[in-house]
Amino acid sequence: MPADDAPPLSAVLGAAGAPFEIDHGGRTWRVGHPTRRAADTFNKLVKADALRQAQQEDAEFPGLGAVEQFRRDVTAKHYAPGGRLWAEVATGHRANALYLLALLREHHPDAAVADAEGLIRDAPAAVAVALEEVTPPFFDLLAATEGMPPDRGAALRTAATTLREARPARPTPGAGSTPPPSP
Repeated sequence: MPADDAPPLSAVLGAAGAPFEIDHGGRTWRVGHPTRRAADTFNKLVKADALRQAQQEDAEFPGLGAVEQFRRDVTAKHYAPGGRLWAEVATGHRANALYLLALLREHHPDAAVADAEGLIRDAPAAVAVALEEVTPPFFDLLAATEGMPPDRGAALRTAATTLREARPARPTPGAGSTPPPSP
């Protein structure tokens, strides 16, 4: 396999590898690896965010019944991985923060959505570098989640492939280097 096509070491090591560190707000945040636990955490964060939204709607509009509707939707499996409402939240306006939070929780169990949103807002370059290596395998894990509808699983696998292909080739040591100028 040519060096440019070799997976990054973090993909080979998985959770045994070192997390990516982001210094922000006087704290070192460790972005974990795309493990089955992180995928499970993401799926639970999706459901928790939908519940939070329903509670907020009921607080703003008493009598709306958003929490009751949420419960019916959970019972109907609409928030199960790949479900119609799961997909809305998993690709919605807070999706990136939920995704990052799922990866942070391995090392920061008390991290909140606001922490992930702060990192995305204040350290976007560091977050982008951290996620560049973990996103394709994470999509693969989500696609393999039990009960994932085949069409959603296929879309996740396609997204993972697209991200892998978009990744710039890794430079080969010494390639393109020129000797230093003579004195």
